[in-house]
Amino acid sequence: MKHLIEQHINARGFTLIEIMVTMLLSGIVIGAVYSIHQSQLHIYTIQNDAVAMQQNERAGMDSLARDIRMAGYDPTEAEYSGLSPTRIFQTGGRCKKQLRLLLPL
Repeated sequence: MKHLIEQHINARGFTLIEIMVTMLLSGIVIGAVYSIHQSQLHIYTIQNDAVAMQQNERAGMDSLARDIRMAGYDPTEAEYSGLSPTRIFQTGGRCKKQLRLLLPL
């Protein structure tokens, strides 16, 4: 019996203070990770919307360029369609296109 009492006295465990400090530090780390995750999610949403807008702009520019190219086209060549053939130059950088329409004078 004395042996069991000595084992219980010598047994080491965590105190309430140690457990509370560990929980506090864990809460701070989890809060920081959650905050970083939310900011990254917000940035991803903004970038996804920007990509969608650029794709819509590119589709609109391609449609407009095709319509302008076809403006003077008359497949039957039966009568004058009102516009002479035009040349379209697409220039620009990565995010911006410029459409220049040259008409004969």
